[in-house]
Amino acid sequence: MKNVLQSIGLMIAATFPFMLSGQIVSTNAPSQACMGDTITVSVLVGSSNFNVGNTYRVELSDNNNNFDPPANFIEIAPVAGTGSTPIECIVPTGIPQGSYSIRVHSTNPPTIGDTVAGIIIGRLPDLSAGLDIENARFNPILGDWRFCEGDTVILRAPKAPPGETYNYRWYEGGAQIPGQTGSGADTLIVTQQQSYRLRVTLGLCTDFTDSYVFSDYLPDADITPQPGPGILISVDTIRFCEGTVGTLEGPTPPAGSAYTYQWFSDSINLLGQTVLFPLPADTNRILEVDSAMRVYLQVNDSFCTNLSDAFYVKVDTMPMSSVTTAPSTASLSICINDSVFLTAGDTVPGWTYRWQFFTIGNWVDVPNGDQPSLKVDTNLIPDTTDFRLVINNGTCWWTSDTLRVNIVPLPNIRFNISEDTVRLCPGDSILLVAQGNSSSYTWSTGTVGTSIYVNAPGTYSVTGVGANGCSNDTSITVIYFNPNADAGPDQTTNPDSVVQLNGSGGVSYFWYANKPVFFSNQFSSNPFTIASNKPDTVTYYLQIVGANGCTDLDSMQVFVLPLDVPDPEYFEVLDRVPNLITPNGDGYNDALNLSEIMDGDACKLTIMNRWGAEVFTAENYNNNWTGVDNGGTELSDGAYFVILDCDGNVRYKGSVTILRNNQ
Repeated sequence: MKNVLQSIGLMIAATFPFMLSGQIVSTNAPSQACMGDTITVSVLVGSSNFNVGNTYRVELSDNNNNFDPPANFIEIAPVAGTGSTPIECIVPTGIPQGSYSIRVHSTNPPTIGDTVAGIIIGRLPDLSAGLDIENARFNPILGDWRFCEGDTVILRAPKAPPGETYNYRWYEGGAQIPGQTGSGADTLIVTQQQSYRLRVTLGLCTDFTDSYVFSDYLPDADITPQPGPGILISVDTIRFCEGTVGTLEGPTPPAGSAYTYQWFSDSINLLGQTVLFPLPADTNRILEVDSAMRVYLQVNDSFCTNLSDAFYVKVDTMPMSSVTTAPSTASLSICINDSVFLTAGDTVPGWTYRWQFFTIGNWVDVPNGDQPSLKVDTNLIPDTTDFRLVINNGTCWWTSDTLRVNIVPLPNIRFNISEDTVRLCPGDSILLVAQGNSSSYTWSTGTVGTSIYVNAPGTYSVTGVGANGCSNDTSITVIYFNPNADAGPDQTTNPDSVVQLNGSGGVSYFWYANKPVFFSNQFSSNPFTIASNKPDTVTYYLQIVGANGCTDLDSMQVFVLPLDVPDPEYFEVLDRVPNLITPNGDGYNDALNLSEIMDGDACKLTIMNRWGAEVFTAENYNNNWTGVDNGGTELSDGAYFVILDCDGNVRYKGSVTILRNNQ
C-alpha cells in the first residue's frame, strides 16, 4: 500500500496591502514523497477576482528542478475555483529518484504561482515480480493458490537490488505475523489455509504485494458403489451374494482436470501390519469386484495424490440348510387335531426365516412363520399341504426342498341312538352300540367291543381307532326320568267327613288306601274321599305316571278323630240328612233339605263336583237347591259334595247324589 503524504499549506484569511488582484500569492507542497504517492498541494491567491472558467493545475519539474516544455502536469484532475484551493496529485512512478520542484498554473487569467523547490521523491521497492511460491499452484477458476493437504508452502520475498536493503513485514489474514519482520525475513513457511501479504520498505518508501490466498486440498478419492439386483449398499460397504458382480466407481475429475487412478487391496505382513498392494491392471475409474476384500482408491491430479479410506466388499454364501421334522423320527402324517414340528437344520444368528405353504397354485407365507421351527396342525391348515422354508442372510436367499404334511382324517364314530342324551326309568337298562369305520372300540367303562348295556345315570364315552392309527371318540349321557309323586300333607278329619286329596307330579294318577275307603274318582289328582265313619287312621297311596312313562309312589295319612262333643242327638240329625235328591218335579225329594242341621241359622251352602270344582253357591241357603249350577242349568246325575257353613263354622260336610230319572 503506497504512503499518502499530505502537506496542507497555511491558509491566510486576511488580505495584505501588496497583493494584486488575481495574483497567486503562495504555493505549499510536501518536502518529500514516494513514487506513486498521493499528495495535496495548497494554493493561496491574492483575491477572488478570477474570471469565470478559471482552473488550477500542478506542474512537476524534472530531477534538476527545471520546468521544460511540454509542462508535466500531475494533478489528478484540474480544479475550478478561486481563493484557497487544495489540489490532489499523484507522484509519477516512472520518474527517477531525486529532488523536484512544483508550481501551480491558473488559466483565467493565466498566472504561474511560486515555485516550491527541493521536494525529495524516493523510489518504491520493486514488487513487480511478486512472491516466489514453492509447492503451490494457482487456480485461475477460484483465483487462489492451492497446495496439497499436509504439505508445506514456501513464500520468498523479492530481493533488493545490489547496494540496497529491503525491510520485510509479513501479514496473515490482515494481521501482522509476530516475529516475521526485518531485512532477514525474506522467507515464510505456510502450512494452513489463509491469505498472506508482504510489506516491503526501501528507505522512506513502502509498498505491499498483492494478497495471496492459499487453500489446501486433495483430489476427491471417494468410492461409490453402484446399485443392482441383489446388491446392498451402505456408506463404506457393498454386499452381495456369491456369483454376483459388484461395481465400484471412482470420482469423475472436474472440468479442465485429469485424474489417474490406482486401485489397491491390503493384507497383513509378518509383523501384523496392514500393507497395501496395487491390484494389477486396475487403473481405470471403474472396478468390478466378485470376492470379499477391502479396497482402496488412489487418485492423482498431477499435483496432489489422495488415498481413500477402506471400502469393504462383502460376499455372502448361500444360507443352505436342511429341513426336517423335530424330532427327526416324527411322522409327516398326522391325525386331525395332532401336530408336527418342522425345523431348519441350521440356526444362525442374523439369518431370517420364512415358512411358506402351497395353496391355490401359489406359495403363501405362513402367518407368524418367521422362526426356524414351525408347528403344523389343522388350526394352521385344514388338509394335506406342502411346506418349504425360505432363508435369507441379508443378501442371499435360499429355498429348501418341500415337505408334505399329510392330514389323516379321524375315524367316523356314532351311536345307535341319535340323541346325545338318553333317559331311563329307574331300574331299566339300555343297549349302547358304537357304529362307524373304526377297527376297534374301547368304552369308558373298560369294556372292549362295539356295545355295552347301561342301567345307571352317567356319561359314557367310546374311543374308536381307525386303520391309520388315528382315534376319535364320542359320548352319550344317560339320565333318569325322575317323576316326583306328591300325595300332599297328612290331614285330620272327623268320622264320615269328606276329605279332599291333593296329588301332583304326574300326568296320570291312581289312589288307593290300606283300608276300604270311598273315593269320588281314584284316577283324579284331587279326588274326595271319606276315610271312615268312626275314629281311625287310614294310609292313602298315590301312584303317578310321569310324562316320560316312569312311575313314582307317595303316601299320606288321614287321621279320623272323634267329635269334640259326642252328642247323640247330633248323630241322629246326621242320620236324617238326605244323601239323595230326585229333582223331577214330583214333589218328593226335589230339593236338598238341610233344615234340621241349620236349625234356623243363616248358613252358606257350597256344592262341588267330584273333581272338586265348585258348581253352586248360596250365601243364605233356603233349602231349595234342585241340582242346578249357579246359572240355573241342570247338573248331570251323579255324586256331589256338600259343605254347609254356619256363622264361619263348617256344620256339615257330606255327599249327595242327583237322580232325575227316579220315578
